[in-house]
Amino acid sequence: GYASCPKSLTSTTRASEVERAVIRKNIDTLACPPETRQAIAHFVGRLEHILGDDLAAVWVHGSLAHGCFNPRTSDVDLLVAIERQCAEETADDIARAAVAADIPIDAAFVTRRQLDSDEYPAAVEFLLKPIEGATVVRLEGGSRDFVLERQDALESGVPLFGPLPGEVIRPAPPHTLCMSLDYLFGHIAERFKDPVLMFCRIAHTYSNEKLCSKKAAGQWALEEFGAAQFDLIKRALAAYAGHEGCSAVTDDEVRSFERYCADYIATLGK
Repeated sequence: GYASCPKSLTSTTRASEVERAVIRKNIDTLACPPETRQAIAHFVGRLEHILGDDLAAVWVHGSLAHGCFNPRTSDVDLLVAIERQCAEETADDIARAAVAADIPIDAAFVTRRQLDSDEYPAAVEFLLKPIEGATVVRLEGGSRDFVLERQDALESGVPLFGPLPGEVIRPAPPHTLCMSLDYLFGHIAERFKDPVLMFCRIAHTYSNEKLCSKKAAGQWALEEFGAAQFDLIKRALAAYAGHEGCSAVTDDEVRSFERYCADYIATLGK
């Protein structure tokens, strides 16, 4: 299993070496190319340098934590907890560090208080999006997606700095998860690179009351959904895996599948 990566409580060399060894061990377990692991380690090191004692924890979640990361199509999803609000210039320094890492980093930065809050939409300090290299996004009205990221980090997050997620993150209340899922369902078609698998993921979450990866959701849907959806889901899984030669999913197919999943969720009484 993964180990906590405790912040050094002293400035001794021994404490720093222990911390570095644990970080390296956890990063080495990630199922991704060596150059991706190296870039992640570099970015976490830059976060330590930029934020200093204000850095509380870094967890990787999403496809990389679920073991289905594709370096050609996947982002590196991070949840970063900080001790206090982040100045604009500090956030800009972090964005520059993400550009220097040369990997697509999709990160949410939250204070400890924000991480512990059940407010919906959730207040976040800022988002770091892999747009034009790296772009800082501040949401005045809060995030409707963050509760799902927080829950995913709790269930499958890998600590790259700080404690294990279960030592810090509380389970999200079911009603906020449902609100976030309902919101996300209506925006999948225009927001996500893999809309078919995202619809599968939401249907799986409603059915099983547990998050999973896109790949696992697609495999579940092959068993759960009707035969008429089989070819579409197989093609979506093949495209997600980076297989060449598979026919593209059309917009009409996505909309039709959206209606199918909506009807399926309705039968669950959710």
